[in-house]
Amino acid sequence: MNFQSSSVGDLVSQNYVFAAVLHYFGISFYQYQTDSLEQVCKKHKVHVRQLTSELEEWALRKEPTTEELYLNPIEVLVAYLKKKHYYFVRQELPFLSNLISGITPEPEYNALMADLRIMFPLFVDDFIHHIHEEESRLFKRIELLQDIEASRFSLADALTILERDPIHLLAEVHEIHEDEMNGIRKLTSDYSLPAEAPLTMKVLYHELQNFERELVIHAQIEDELLFPKAVELEHLGTKRTGIAVTDPLKMLANPLETIETATLIDFLKAYCAKEQVDTLVLGLPIRLNGQDNEMTPKVMALKSVLKKHFQRSS
Repeated sequence: MNFQSSSVGDLVSQNYVFAAVLHYFGISFYQYQTDSLEQVCKKHKVHVRQLTSELEEWALRKEPTTEELYLNPIEVLVAYLKKKHYYFVRQELPFLSNLISGITPEPEYNALMADLRIMFPLFVDDFIHHIHEEESRLFKRIELLQDIEASRFSLADALTILERDPIHLLAEVHEIHEDEMNGIRKLTSDYSLPAEAPLTMKVLYHELQNFERELVIHAQIEDELLFPKAVELEHLGTKRTGIAVTDPLKMLANPLETIETATLIDFLKAYCAKEQVDTLVLGLPIRLNGQDNEMTPKVMALKSVLKKHFQRSS
């Protein structure tokens, strides 16, 4: 096939990926379906060879396998996921937005496109918010856990960090976002079109379905690889700081294991508000060593009682 003399519509119909490549160079294929590639390239001051080289490069792209990702340390996995986030936000979503806003639909698709033009921007806003949340909370949490493992924090700071945003809670929030394209999938009847549908709609549905497929794979990598690695890292952090995590009222430091857990917990329940117990107990080894300069009267009283069980001096 002579690429230069072929129409843009013919080239895209043979390989939908070419529509994305054209968008990468600032060309909306649906505006030039009957024009030759050579004409379009001249208009946009792009060399045909640049387009074909980019298309070839896209065809050669290969995602790492699950096994390859699993064998890498967690920071490599996080870097890979961040790179995918960047690709979604900078390339996939703008391309889809361009198609949805720019296509002039056939009459039978007017209503569907009108709904999609309302629904898709809402999806994009929610998706970008989800990515920002994930990077600022989950990825940041992993970074802090790595710092704890490398002993870059004092014990007091490590304890504070370990109490905040535990991985299992972040995993629960993550599950809520795992079927973000459900509404779009229903609107498009699972991306199904008749054979005689216009090329613009075929490209749009193909790209939407492909994007959802990528999101599913992305979520699986996070669920099956990232979260287990993060939980393991968190567990190492609790071991390093001497915390044995069971239920919220039994987060006891190792030195406290010489005392009857039930007795101590019962005392703490009676002595202070339930929501204060975790913080109080987690900090006991430090407080008993006199390192807390802002001890409240209650903590001082608790210290007095606990000194009977711990032969420590303040």
